[in-house]
Amino acid sequence: MTYPFVNLQPIQAYLATLPQAALIDLLLEVAQRDAPLRQSLHLKSAALSAPVADDDDDQWRSDLKQVIDDATDIDYLRDWQSDGVGTDLLDDMLNQLTESLTPARAPELVGLVRYAIEHVEDMLQNADDPDDDPEGEINEALGKVAHRLGHLHLRACQLAQPDPLDLAADLLLLETTLPMSCGSFGPLTYREVLGDAGLQRYRELTQAMLDALAAKTAPSGLTSQVASLTRMLEDVAQARGDIDELVAIKSRDLSGTRNYQAIAEVLQQAGRPDEALAWAERGAAAFPQHTDNRLRDFLATAYLARGRHEEALQLTWVQFAEQPQLQNYQKLHALADKLGLWPAQRLKALATLKEAMARAASATSRWNPTPPGPDATQLLAIALWEGDLDAALAALDQGRCDVYWRMQLAQQLEPVRPAAAIALYQQEISATIKLTKNSAYASATEMIGKVGRLMAVLDQRAGFADYLAQLRREHKIKRNFIKLLDGVKP
Repeated sequence: MTYPFVNLQPIQAYLATLPQAALIDLLLEVAQRDAPLRQSLHLKSAALSAPVADDDDDQWRSDLKQVIDDATDIDYLRDWQSDGVGTDLLDDMLNQLTESLTPARAPELVGLVRYAIEHVEDMLQNADDPDDDPEGEINEALGKVAHRLGHLHLRACQLAQPDPLDLAADLLLLETTLPMSCGSFGPLTYREVLGDAGLQRYRELTQAMLDALAAKTAPSGLTSQVASLTRMLEDVAQARGDIDELVAIKSRDLSGTRNYQAIAEVLQQAGRPDEALAWAERGAAAFPQHTDNRLRDFLATAYLARGRHEEALQLTWVQFAEQPQLQNYQKLHALADKLGLWPAQRLKALATLKEAMARAASATSRWNPTPPGPDATQLLAIALWEGDLDAALAALDQGRCDVYWRMQLAQQLEPVRPAAAIALYQQEISATIKLTKNSAYASATEMIGKVGRLMAVLDQRAGFADYLAQLRREHKIKRNFIKLLDGVKP
């Protein structure tokens, strides 16, 4: 329902003339008709009461629980999905919970916010249907509410200071059972409230769950639940500042290089670089073939810091040799240039890339018996990164190149070699139109506009008009394309 615009200034001026008693009467009259306003005023007034009487406390708790129930009711969610009713009730719930956050109310509020979190998570689970929420707006809004409730729960715990052993058990339950896991109830988030005793309890309970789960798990690998509980144990160790325990937990799984690297990073950040290097070298030795590049980068940095330049360069070089592409070329340049060795390394890298191109061009298999021919995409990408337009144009003659890099070259050519840019755009325009779909037609039309601007710079307006006429003749049956082309001015 929409309402006509009302100028509030005269109303504001009128209200300013009323005495306080009259304003109170007016507000109470409105509150009699407006349940959310009435509940909000009741909760605010209850929060000011000190001391809190038992009957007032019961009424406050009951009222606030009703607010939560109303805001998270499944019928409200259905109305939201069908009619777009918005977040009014949820916003009111958040506001009333936040307004109730006082030292006197905090112990009760911990449980009430927890109750709200569980109900909002249930709403999220029920709303998790793309047919009911095609734009994802409801999921996004509910996710934000859940995160705000999580923050409010932490603040309430900070004020209430609940028993750390009980809190640890409750947080672990939330962390492991909430269906959508929108908030964080882990030891890192609550470390100050949990303290040493609570963190130790969190660790004991998590380890017990992990042991019980591991007894049921086939030895072939870790389940996602085991991995999640292990991460939580790591968080406890981190929250306690126990580096040795954190390393011990991570070293339980050394089936790949990732944890070797993670352990090395933990030790490096803890100011124990020699131990960090030892773990990184263990990982490289355990997985000598196609070692994870992140571990190689860690080792290269460590070697460089120790003056072991040749070893650092070799670790960086092998990455390019395995995958001769722009990203690894840039990494090799950064290190070799720092060591004053780039000119020789550059020639070696380009020769290696061309050798790899030749091998790939003639490679065949059962599924691809015909050689694919040379792919010069990485040559073009490297030439553009180095700002060498001559080498970039030469790369086009050495093999096929990905469209992205061809268009990057065309853009760089526009201000200095417009004719060459025009030729590239026209080639891509023809290929794009052949895709025969509206998005391709729009992309082609955008490039045609660029061609027109460049030809105008070259004083070739008549030639551009001829080009447009040629496109109309060649593609006259593509009505959607012709409609877009009609919007291009010669």
